[in-house]
Amino acid sequence: MMTAAALQSVVPRPETIRVLVVEDNPTDILLLEEALSSHPAPLFEITAARSLAECRLHLGRGRFDVVLLDLSLPDSAGLNTLREVRDGFPEIPVLVMTGLEREDLGLRAMEAGAQDYLQKGHVQTPLLGAFIRYAVERFHLRAGIQTAIQQETQRREIQSIERLSERPDTSVSSRIYSGLSIKEACPEEYSRMVAAYYAQLDRSLDQRIYKTSNTTSSGLLDIAQSIGYLRGGPRDVVEIHTEALKSIIETLPLAKSQAYVEEGRILVLELMGYLVAYYRNYYTGQAK
Repeated sequence: MMTAAALQSVVPRPETIRVLVVEDNPTDILLLEEALSSHPAPLFEITAARSLAECRLHLGRGRFDVVLLDLSLPDSAGLNTLREVRDGFPEIPVLVMTGLEREDLGLRAMEAGAQDYLQKGHVQTPLLGAFIRYAVERFHLRAGIQTAIQQETQRREIQSIERLSERPDTSVSSRIYSGLSIKEACPEEYSRMVAAYYAQLDRSLDQRIYKTSNTTSSGLLDIAQSIGYLRGGPRDVVEIHTEALKSIIETLPLAKSQAYVEEGRILVLELMGYLVAYYRNYYTGQAK
């Protein structure tokens, strides 16, 4: 077992750690407050909530570094309590508190998303403060690694799509790519198409997440017809798609931008299909 000194040497000391204790037993709350207030460093700022509803209220109003969560509350019990907190506030690490006889519950809680667990009978240990600090640092370290991986994945996806718009050195493709792209020839129209495509991504994502009645078909069809009218091709579809994604990634949080990237994989193929249909109709005399 690591000593308090060893734990403190592993993790850099942060400033005050804001702790939300979710516990309906006043005695247990008092024991935690006493244990953390006597800890030399760092300082702990403790707020108590006695129900899941009160926990949500505090988390919605204030900023906390960690939640100490009892799984037996007046309005919620078991691992569902943990899921409610994790689903609503995934950016905050949760340490589950269990009874001495329920170590199995602590292990299952970690499998369900808890950062760690502690047994109530050990709350007065001098290791408690270092244990909480270490758990918070470990949570943010893992979150930082996941963020870096997702950002690199997004960057590589956009790069792979952009390669589709490059001019290959073959006789056939050279004729296809010989003219200026819409972005080069008609920058204002290109910007309008990018904005319109961004709006279609919004609608498509809303439709999937919130089950709205929004439809993207007519909007994508309008964009495809505009591209076809300007004698654009697949390269222009790819450029419009990647331009919209770059704007999304630069302005939105990572989790939300990733949802747009995933939705865009389907939308860009749909737009490409409408453009193919436009040219099919054009060459059969059904479009102008």
